Amino acid sequence: MPKHRRSSKSTPQYTLLSITIENYEARCTAGINLDLLGPAQYIENEDEFTYRFDTTLEISGVCIDPEERSGEQYDITIYTADPESWQLQSRIRDLREQDEQGITKCKKLKSGEYPIYREPPSIGFLDKVRGENRYTMAIWLGPLMITDTLILLSRKKQTYISIHEKKFDRKRRIKTFTIQTLDPANE
Repeated sequence: MPKHRRSSKSTPQYTLLSITIENYEARCTAGINLDLLGPAQYIENEDEFTYRFDTTLEISGVCIDPEERSGEQYDITIYTADPESWQLQSRIRDLREQDEQGITKCKKLKSGEYPIYREPPSIGFLDKVRGENRYTMAIWLGPLMITDTLILLSRKKQTYISIHEKKFDRKRRIKTFTIQTLDPANE
């Protein structure tokens, strides 16, 4: 019997997830860069900062929308993105597609000629836990977003997370992450 071949032209699936937060844990760390602790050694990148400041949030919640994913458990880990990282420094112009000579590729329309842009990288990853009705997520956010997240979590009001997920060839990526006090399923 011939094997069924999957089309190489898979279509991405986009889903808006609404998650109600049940619990969270936070950890903030400040200290000397680990490369400077211990005996003298070769340090590959001397441009790194002498001191490290990291915040990690671990949030657990349950999906409430869409209905077909309702009840799924989500374990979300939020890490501080380095202010110098490509994520926080990236500009739209950096996403312009270029040909072999480095010239920006353009698309001609009736209204003019416009640059073609690559899809921006995701801000996080979402993985299904095999054999369980549970997902784990890792996401990197800027320090101000983490501060705002902690403020919202510390309120006595129910808090929700809204995630724009892109699934392509069994890989799930996070395009948008929102934390809010309004139920996203009611928007």
